[in-house]
Amino acid sequence: MRVKHASLFEAVKLGAEEEDRSLDQMPIQKIMSVPVANSAGHVMGVVQVSRKGLDASLSGADFTTADLVQLEKAAEIVSRMPFMQEGAEI
Repeated sequence: MRVKHASLFEAVKLGAEEEDRSLDQMPIQKIMSVPVANSAGHVMGVVQVSRKGLDASLSGADFTTADLVQLEKAAEIVSRMPFMQEGAEI
C-alpha cells in the first residue's frame, strides 16, 4: 500500500532567509499530531504542527486544547480535498 505524502513539514518559511536557516537547525521541542481520516474512519495520513527552539522555553507557548480542536478541524478539511481521494495524483 502506498501512502500519499504532502511534504510541507519543513518547506514553510516564516521569516527572513537568515532567520529560516537558523530555525532549520533548531530541534523540534513541541509537536501536535492528528489523523486525517475519511468518512469511513480509514486513516489516510497525519497532520502535524511543531514548534522549534533551542529548548522548550524558547520554542513558544505550549499547545492548548483549543489548538488541538483547530488542528482536528483542519485535518477534517484536508481529508475532503481532491488530492486525498483514492486514485488521485499528487
